[in-house]
Amino acid sequence: MPAGRARGFTLIETVIAMLVIMIALLGLASLFVYGIGYNSAAHVRTIAMALAQQRMERLREGTFDEVLASNEADVESAGYHFTVSMAVAASGNLRTVTVTVTPKAGSAWARQPVILVTQRAGTGTGTYFQ
Repeated sequence: MPAGRARGFTLIETVIAMLVIMIALLGLASLFVYGIGYNSAAHVRTIAMALAQQRMERLREGTFDEVLASNEADVESAGYHFTVSMAVAASGNLRTVTVTVTPKAGSAWARQPVILVTQRAGTGTGTYFQ
C-alpha cells in the first residue's frame, strides 16, 4: 500500500478529539459538584424538619398550659447545629404554635429556616356547645 493512502487518525485529530471529550467531561464534573452540594443541603434540611417535628410531638405530649414560647440557641442533631425557636400566640382557648428550626451551617439554601405551624385548643367546651 502506498504511503499516501494510509488510513487512520493523525496526532492532531487525536488531540482535538481528546480536547472535545475533556470539555464535555469538565461540564459533567461541575454538574456532579453542583448535585453533591444540593444533596448535602437537602440532608441538612431533612434533619431540620425532623427536629421541628420532634418539637411538635413534645407539645402534643404535654398539657395545654405547658405550651410556652422558647428559644434554644444551639441544638445539635446528627452532627449539625441548629437554632430552634417556638413562638406561641394565644387567643382565648386557642394557641397557635410556630416552631422555627434554622441550620447554622451549609449553603445559603440549606440555611433557610424550616417552619411548622399548628394550633392547640384547650379541653374546655366552647360557645358552640352552650
